[in-house]
Amino acid sequence: MKVAVYSPEGPLYVGEARRVRAVGVEGSFEVLDGHAPLIAQLAAGPLSILTTAEEKRFELTGGFLWVESDTVRVVAS
Repeated sequence: MKVAVYSPEGPLYVGEARRVRAVGVEGSFEVLDGHAPLIAQLAAGPLSILTTAEEKRFELTGGFLWVESDTVRVVAS
């Protein structure tokens, strides 16, 4: 799936991923290929992106995550 993570300073990650883990205001969750459409408000905590080569981690203070058509978009605050 395609993943794009943006902060107010600019893009943090744009590329392919096998999985995305995040902390929402209602708890932690994971997004895999074929996930149903979703919009979630993010809480402070880690955002983990597993690519075919490595795991990338970002510490977020909040934001929003959208899932649509095997694309994940994150706007971090």
